[in-house]
Amino acid sequence: MVLLNRELKQAGNPIGKRNIKWQGLKMSEHMKFLSEWYAEDKQEKRPELDNEAKHLIQEELTSALIRKCQVRMQLWKNHDLHYHVGRIVEMDPETRTIVFDEPFGMKRLPIDEIVKIMPVD
Repeated sequence: MVLLNRELKQAGNPIGKRNIKWQGLKMSEHMKFLSEWYAEDKQEKRPELDNEAKHLIQEELTSALIRKCQVRMQLWKNHDLHYHVGRIVEMDPETRTIVFDEPFGMKRLPIDEIVKIMPVD
């Protein structure tokens, strides 16, 4: 431990020295709680959509399907936003999914995960 403190003193890193000093006073349960808390704090919150916004998304989906234009969609999945660019080929109202043609192939995406849709053309 003396060697580590001597190295920090030579490097002139007072922040590292302070962390070493207080590390022994933190319990492992506290460290686990703090790491979970920081990870949860970094996660983005799902954008809240009211009924009007959901209705507008549905209209844009229908319009893009009829016009066969290219769209850019923003989906919320696994606490993260994902972006997709392509054309809507088919909509299935029973399973609430769309078949989406991207440059890398066809994908089936759930309608309920769509947060935003914008026509590109």
